Amino acid sequence: MKPSTAAAAAMLALVTLGGCSSGSGGSTAVYVFIDPQIEESFGYAPSLEVDVVGISDSDKQRLEKYNIDRYFSGNDRMRTSLKPVTFKFSDDDMVPKAVNSKHRCWDEWGEKILTNIAVLVNLPLVEEDAKGTPEDPRRLVVPMTEGMFNSRPDRYFMVTEGGIVQLSDRPKASKNEKIQGEE
Repeated sequence: MKPSTAAAAAMLALVTLGGCSSGSGGSTAVYVFIDPQIEESFGYAPSLEVDVVGISDSDKQRLEKYNIDRYFSGNDRMRTSLKPVTFKFSDDDMVPKAVNSKHRCWDEWGEKILTNIAVLVNLPLVEEDAKGTPEDPRRLVVPMTEGMFNSRPDRYFMVTEGGIVQLSDRPKASKNEKIQGEE
C-alpha cells in the first residue's frame, strides 16, 4: 500500500471507529496514567516504558502469546514491527501521556486493518505464573469496535502495581493536570 493510501486507511479506520472528534468538538485520544500507589508499593517510582499500538487481529494473536520481558528486552523485532508509540515514565517524569487523533502513528498503523488497541508496560515484579501467558497483566488488548469512540471519545488506561487497567473516565486526581501529547 502506498504511504498516502496507508494514511487514508488509518484515518478511515479511526473515523469508522468513532471519528477524529467527539460530539463535544474535542479530539479523540488514548491516555496513559501511572497510579500514584506504584511509588508507595515499590518504595520508589520505577522507570517504566508503556507502548500504545494499533494492531490487527493477526498481530493480536501473536502478541497474546509473546513474552513481555522479551518484547521490552531491546531491539525486539516484534516490538519494532508493531511501530508502537512509547511513553517513558520515571521518578523525574510521572506526567500522564496521550496519543491524540492527529498523532503520526495513525499513518504508520494504517498499513494494516486496525481492530484493537494494545497497551503494554515493562512493569517489574509481576508474578511468575502470569509471565508469558495471555493473562500477563502487563498487556491489555482492547477491541476497537465500530462506534467505540462515539459514546466516549477518549480511552483511559492506568498502570497499577498489578498491571494495566482500562478506566471509564479520567482519574479524578488528574483532572487539572497537564498531559503530554494532549495538545
